[in-house]
Amino acid sequence: MHNGYAHSMRRAIDSFALAAILLASLSACVNNTNQAVDGGLQLDASLELDASHDAAAASDAGPDAHSADAAELDAGPLDESVTLPQEIRDAVPDLYVAQQTRRVSIYVRPSTSLSAAEVEHFLNAATDALTYNQNHLALSAEEIANEPRIRVVVLNRSSYTAATGSPDSYGVSFPAYGDDVDALVVKDDALSNLADFDDTLAHEINHVLIGRRAVDDTYIPWWVIEGTAVDMGANYAWEVHHAWTTFKEYWDEATGDDATTTFARYDLEDLTSDSNELAHDQAISGFFVEYLRFIHEHDGAHGYPDVHPRFLAASIATSEGASFAMAFGANFDGLTLANAKEAYRAFLQSTIASPSARYAGTVFE
Repeated sequence: MHNGYAHSMRRAIDSFALAAILLASLSACVNNTNQAVDGGLQLDASLELDASHDAAAASDAGPDAHSADAAELDAGPLDESVTLPQEIRDAVPDLYVAQQTRRVSIYVRPSTSLSAAEVEHFLNAATDALTYNQNHLALSAEEIANEPRIRVVVLNRSSYTAATGSPDSYGVSFPAYGDDVDALVVKDDALSNLADFDDTLAHEINHVLIGRRAVDDTYIPWWVIEGTAVDMGANYAWEVHHAWTTFKEYWDEATGDDATTTFARYDLEDLTSDSNELAHDQAISGFFVEYLRFIHEHDGAHGYPDVHPRFLAASIATSEGASFAMAFGANFDGLTLANAKEAYRAFLQSTIASPSARYAGTVFE
């Protein structure tokens, strides 16, 4: 889930740990203030992290995984200064940079059980997820290169819990706020489920990249903040692993009433009352972005393939003082937000009994 800034210092925690309440592996989330956590049920068996597993994990990820240029691993000296959010530094003060590229730094503790090869796996996976976000947000390589590195902190379960307060989540993103910087935190056993790991990385990096540009999200609806990240992570995991997001369970069954509920309950304020409602609203939000990307009919076309840069531009405009409804219309060729929501409701209602029609034209077809 996303971070918060400015007036309300919104912090949100997405924890998929309570999924058993919903479905055996379904996402669930709880809300708080000033950090963002996105996670899922972890496997019961702990992963014995070693080089042999790293090789197997890379094989499972497919031939296109880990496209980082190996030469980047030796690009300049490691940044030995621990530039991380204060909450992380307070919980785990002995972090250091183990490996980095020009765009990503991996922080670990001296006591880490990760091998150098496994640290490199985390590094390459984050670099790939960053590249995916860069491409789908239409950000230039120069723009990314001139920004601070994406800081990925990899911790064992006890240290992760101390740093995030969310032991059952997959990952946590901390926003830049005041004098603090942004960072992601993931568990060192994340390689035990590569699809969820890559989904989480793409989701959280999406929050960081958008948060660096739309620094005041007070008037950006929650369904935008989380919907865009859910859609980015789901599409990335599908592209790399052909694995469904757990949110798809909601997508399969969603009705028009589900959209109505989400838009009312998950807007400028998060009015969800429990993890079930929050998981529901994030799922419906994510599929609204997917609907706009591939399905919405306009001017003889279906969807807006560049939906993510459009939402980014709308978020930046809102951060700078525009109303989100006005920013949305300006960046979606005059489509009003009210009409877009109503079309989504009608689409969900008309495809209740036809999954093939619901997913036609999307990557989940």
